[in-house]
Amino acid sequence: MSNETKKTEETNKNEDRLVQINKLFDQNKSRRRSSAMKEYYGNYLRIDNKKAVKNLMQKNKDTKIVFCDTVAKINKRNKVQERALLITDQNVYNLNPSSFQILRKISIVQLSSITLSTFEDNFFVLGVNEEYDYLIVSSRKTEIVCCLLECCKKLNKTIDVRFKNNFDYQASEGVIRELRFRSTDEGVSTEVYQRRKKKN
Repeated sequence: MSNETKKTEETNKNEDRLVQINKLFDQNKSRRRSSAMKEYYGNYLRIDNKKAVKNLMQKNKDTKIVFCDTVAKINKRNKVQERALLITDQNVYNLNPSSFQILRKISIVQLSSITLSTFEDNFFVLGVNEEYDYLIVSSRKTEIVCCLLECCKKLNKTIDVRFKNNFDYQASEGVIRELRFRSTDEGVSTEVYQRRKKKN
């Protein structure tokens, strides 16, 4: 395959992604114009040749890097931690951004939902079956959602994408928190409250 053909295919793929994500988001979430027009590149950290990444992909039978970028993870103590988010054709990885060692692995088939607010913010929660959820902050949330939907489709996996301004998530085993989003004069306010001891 020629480089020109590859480039054309990649352009078509990006256009298909934009159509898909715009259709999903436009009726559900306020978006910055820059977000709607943004191109997708996937592997922003260029980690294909990292030994740790090659080893983890081989061990877990991953064949392709779909997305990789630095994100902010909100942990069970509501502390912000920098992480490398790696999405492959089979798994979602929470990696140390310096060593690329695994801190958590979530199989794509374990994902149950992706929940976002309707406002212009960068928060989203990955719902995980039989485990605690994953609260992430990223300016590339739309691309991440699109990549996960593509992976689920290829695995014949159904995932629920929800847009809510008030919802619960499981921060850790036995700990349920509530996220509340509201519009203010300064922008979008995000508040976290502790709730029940079991997941809905």
